[in-house]
Amino acid sequence: NHRDWKAVCEIHPTWTEHVEKIMHSDTQFPILLHRGVIIDGMHRLTKVISEGTGSLPAKEFVEHLPENAVAL
Repeated sequence: NHRDWKAVCEIHPTWTEHVEKIMHSDTQFPILLHRGVIIDGMHRLTKVISEGTGSLPAKEFVEHLPENAVAL
């Protein structure tokens, strides 16, 4: 619920950027995992959990990341 997210921003203004990413994230895209660790999709996952909407598609890379993946 956007009203709840706006309340979070009022209480924790430094979280505004992340809250906006959560509010506008597209949960049709899968989260990406590498060996069970989320490497992309935390905002989408947070949105699904907070809204209680059920599940989210996921893609797991068990052995190797694709060549175009950027390591931090």
